Amino acid sequence: MLWKAEVNNQIDRKIKYLRSGNGTWYSDSNLKKLRQEHDIHMHFLVRKTPQQNGVVKRMNMSINKRARCLLLNVEISKGF
Repeated sequence: MLWKAEVNNQIDRKIKYLRSGNGTWYSDSNLKKLRQEHDIHMHFLVRKTPQQNGVVKRMNMSINKRARCLLLNVEISKGF
């Protein structure tokens, strides 16, 4: 329940879907009950298919590029 309140506060929206890479930790009975109470739908992705995870991959790539640019601009050693 804590994660739900945290997410709602951060994005100021209701959680509608929860996506998972088909891990077993999201099949817990307590989480199932919480999802049913708050009308949160579960969407399982097929494992080993990066096509289904394109938005996250692009976002991670964008963040990594920004971090590299920041490190280059402060002239820190390449080891970092």
